[in-house]
Amino acid sequence: PPLVNGVAFTRQGRCQEREEVLGTTKPPYTLALLASMLRDAGCEVRLVDLTAERRSVSDLIAQLDKEGFHPTLVLFPSTTPTLDADVAALAALKTRYAAPLFCFGPHASTTPAASMLRAEPVDGMFVGEPEEAALRLAQLASIDEVSSIPSITWRKPGPGAGTIVPHSAQGSYTGFMQMPYPAWDLVPLALYNLPLVNRPYVIVETSRGCPYPCDFCVAPIHQGHKFRERSPKALVDEIERGYRDFGIDFFYLWGDTVTLNVKTFSAFCEELIARNLPIRWFGNARADNLTDPAFVHRLRKAGCWMLAMGIETESEDIRKDMVKKLERQKIQLALHNMRDAGIRSFAFFI
Repeated sequence: PPLVNGVAFTRQGRCQEREEVLGTTKPPYTLALLASMLRDAGCEVRLVDLTAERRSVSDLIAQLDKEGFHPTLVLFPSTTPTLDADVAALAALKTRYAAPLFCFGPHASTTPAASMLRAEPVDGMFVGEPEEAALRLAQLASIDEVSSIPSITWRKPGPGAGTIVPHSAQGSYTGFMQMPYPAWDLVPLALYNLPLVNRPYVIVETSRGCPYPCDFCVAPIHQGHKFRERSPKALVDEIERGYRDFGIDFFYLWGDTVTLNVKTFSAFCEELIARNLPIRWFGNARADNLTDPAFVHRLRKAGCWMLAMGIETESEDIRKDMVKKLERQKIQLALHNMRDAGIRSFAFFI
């Protein structure tokens, strides 16, 4: 979707911040992955980030008309602060092409029926991970068959139009371990610049699911508590392709806690070191995963540039109340280890 009253928002995964918070809007990884899956299935695809390109929906319609491209399905991510504006803007695509409009993201996963009531032009909301449901949706002969996809909350077309039918299952991407390379060729990568270094970057997804019980976090609602991770070789292959094909030398390792499994992540580091690629990476970690100095120095040797940790508050009592289960001593030790290794630290606070 486009800017909201002139403001750029990230709409990637559970991230839904204004551009000014981190100094960038994140590359649309989920859209790029969906585009790749749909393209592999024989669909003709257009992937457009109107926010990054500072374009309007009317400009997009003019482009599609000029190309003679008539969409038969429109998929878009949205967030809690942008849902109303996103739907109002993208409704013009539905009006112009009579194409069904489907939304995904943590907000859709968390409150699909309530969101559908607010978003009258939307035909359905993906609940949970959207990949396999989106692929099945695109391959239906008619929108009337949407009831065959259990992880979608949808609006009845035709007789009984407007009735909202709830989902009966949570979407889960069973092909996560063997996912295709995202369609970064469809995205203007030069528009996503990493602050502090002013370099383009892309996302490489390492893992899904978070086993921690923090009671404020939407991640388990969207991806579940079961931790799933891709193989070290697959990750380094993807990084190497990004470097070789697009000249990208900064990578955002995407996962709620990319360093959670020390054994497999150490194997990833060894694979990256062995290939001697001139790249840097950053990602999310927990302080209690970074208390071993040797492990932290291994991360730095493998190209780690910065790690972000959710500290949330200075107060031990408040962290206990929010079931964060993170002690001050471990936070301090993690910061000490990162500084000693030369890794930048970034912290989130609520």
